[in-house]
Amino acid sequence: MNLRELQNALGITDDQLHYLARVLTRFQQDTHFPHTLREYREKRHLSRYRLARRAGLSPSAITRLEKGQRHPTRTTLAKLTLAMNLTPEETHQLYAAAGYLPLSSPRTTQGTPATPPEKRTTSEYPIPSSLYGARPHT
Repeated sequence: MNLRELQNALGITDDQLHYLARVLTRFQQDTHFPHTLREYREKRHLSRYRLARRAGLSPSAITRLEKGQRHPTRTTLAKLTLAMNLTPEETHQLYAAAGYLPLSSPRTTQGTPATPPEKRTTSEYPIPSSLYGARPHT
């Protein structure tokens, strides 16, 4: 079932659909990132203390990240990926689990790089501008 079919089945507006998608994405991030971080740490036989030292973080920061009590910044994620020596695929999965866009630009159907997120205009986002605080284009 695609999003339009789901929207029709639930009888909701576009704004409600986008809100629901954001809530579900946030829920997935909150539950998925801690599990992913712990999985990668344990796969490399690293204690929380050892990972913290390698990444330049406190052991309590690692504990809070793994318990979902703290959300990582991109800087923290970069430190963690380097400290655990993650593969590019694992790095992508960890960033995605934390709710960040992929590090590399996705490809369009024509094979050319898509516009990087920081260069996009608000009209290129599929979410209505009213939901993320931007003024609509006229």
